[in-house]
Amino acid sequence: MMGTLLLGALALIGVSTAESARVAEDPASKCEANFDLCVREALSAIEKSSWFGLGVDRQPAQADGTSNRLTVVLIHPAGPAAKAGLKLGDILVATDGQPYAFSTDREVPEHFRSRKLGQQVRFSVIRSDNALISVSIASTPPPPELHRPMLGQYLKSHYGIEPRQRGDPVEEPAESPP
Repeated sequence: MMGTLLLGALALIGVSTAESARVAEDPASKCEANFDLCVREALSAIEKSSWFGLGVDRQPAQADGTSNRLTVVLIHPAGPAAKAGLKLGDILVATDGQPYAFSTDREVPEHFRSRKLGQQVRFSVIRSDNALISVSIASTPPPPELHRPMLGQYLKSHYGIEPRQRGDPVEEPAESPP
């Protein structure tokens, strides 16, 4: 029995119901079956994602009850964070008044991606002089030049596929015996 998946006007792909069940259990198997489809889906999601133009390093909660903190370690010069006045070394302690409670580093990107595109977010920020300030930033879509670099990260986090680096050896398929 065949099910059908229609991806816009791009392709009509037959997918068996057994294959659909296997893909639901193992997202990477979807990419094995049709890598181009995975890339198109990933790029579409990236184009619609919230982007603040910053990179952070998570510092776990402390024994004294201090919540997680995110140190700003990267700011894209044309991004929303730079335009709002965030600086390298700023420490983010809360979003919209909610202190961070991340258990793992993997939760941090999802926290930012979960914001609606264009949503105004208020960050509580500790500056190097220990002043606590509030900085509001509206997310934007990432600029096109970042889509490809973000693709490898997306494929890894959503499908478990490790991106190859330029220069990595490519495994050649084994030759079939004559």
